[in-house]
Amino acid sequence: MILGFRFHPIRFPVGAAFTALTAGIRAYSTELLSSPFDLILGGLFLVIGVVLILSGCMSIRSAKIRIIPKWREDLVEHALKNARKGSLVRILQTWLPNNETFCYMVHELLTRGGINLRFQILLMNPGDPDDNTNDILSARIKLRHELYREKAQQDINMTIKTFTKCMEEVNEAWAKRLDNGRVNFEIRLYDFLPFGPIYQIGDEVMFVGFYINYKTSAEAPMVVIKDNSSRIWKEFEEDLNRGWNDAKPLD
Repeated sequence: MILGFRFHPIRFPVGAAFTALTAGIRAYSTELLSSPFDLILGGLFLVIGVVLILSGCMSIRSAKIRIIPKWREDLVEHALKNARKGSLVRILQTWLPNNETFCYMVHELLTRGGINLRFQILLMNPGDPDDNTNDILSARIKLRHELYREKAQQDINMTIKTFTKCMEEVNEAWAKRLDNGRVNFEIRLYDFLPFGPIYQIGDEVMFVGFYINYKTSAEAPMVVIKDNSSRIWKEFEEDLNRGWNDAKPLD
């Protein structure tokens, strides 16, 4: 929440008037015999006046753009659980670092949570370091000394396998109770230089991370964007659009 200051031309003076009435009632009550009614009326005017003054010069609103020191998977999960029916979920990652946990959560949402979502998943092309292609995977993990290329390649392939299997299980569950309904999902592989992970949940929220060169993006800062009309939203949305159009569909 953000506390802001603004002047409302009606609320502030009306609130000041109510507080002035309170002072008048108190002065009147001291000159004559005060009654419980005078005390109640004065207190009521005071409360109304203070509320109007505060609302006339201050505002409290939800932050449309926030920067969080470290990636929070719980915010992504909360957004997925509260997504509108049929929302398109778009994800750009090298691979899903919490692959099994994320896929299980998505499986539960789609089979038990009554949520119908569509998925577009962009993963880094694992490729082959010997096929003379643009080997961005090796570049991505060059300074991450706990990783080696073969392990990163395995992680990408495991993400593809796990998520595909998850969607197949969802399809089996849906076929039994949704008139042979099938989940709409697609995975594509990219070989362009990414800025960082992006998770877009419909038009409601977008989470953007950073590919720090020496560690996982899960330990890097996170930007939460809730204003889909803002310039920053449109820039990252266009980044996803161009990346998706350029990426290679799975065979």
